[in-house]
Amino acid sequence: MIGYPDEIDCIWVGSDSNGFVAAFVTAGFGCIPWGALKDAVLPIENIELSLAELPSISDANLLISYPRPDDFIALAQKGLFVYDWPDVHRVERDYTRKYEKVAAPTNPVLMQKLPPLLRASAAEIKFNLLFSQENFVRVEDHFQPWEIEAPSL
Repeated sequence: MIGYPDEIDCIWVGSDSNGFVAAFVTAGFGCIPWGALKDAVLPIENIELSLAELPSISDANLLISYPRPDDFIALAQKGLFVYDWPDVHRVERDYTRKYEKVAAPTNPVLMQKLPPLLRASAAEIKFNLLFSQENFVRVEDHFQPWEIEAPSL
């Protein structure tokens, strides 16, 4: 897929400085690094299914109260840190324009332990931070403006 998947809730993955992996849930509006869209080894529309096929290897800590947190918990049980785009539930004046960590694994998975296509996708989006320490991630702080896709509003 090339271009932003407007109003489609999808997931992309990235890795941190230690090689741990996070899943970012866009809610159809969160910023996406261009590397997850253009010439991606694993197209963004296939990421969620590929993550669902991973084995559960961890307990999960839910960090934010949600009416239906099952999908976030399931991702964290696969060893992924899970970030969601909360602005979709806010009025514009309250936007943070950041992904918020909603679930964390007790046993995080290293990028090298993922199947090849997921590993390549996570390696493509490298953050200079540690997911274990960051409750919020602002994509614009880690990539140049031309390396980011945002929804057309």
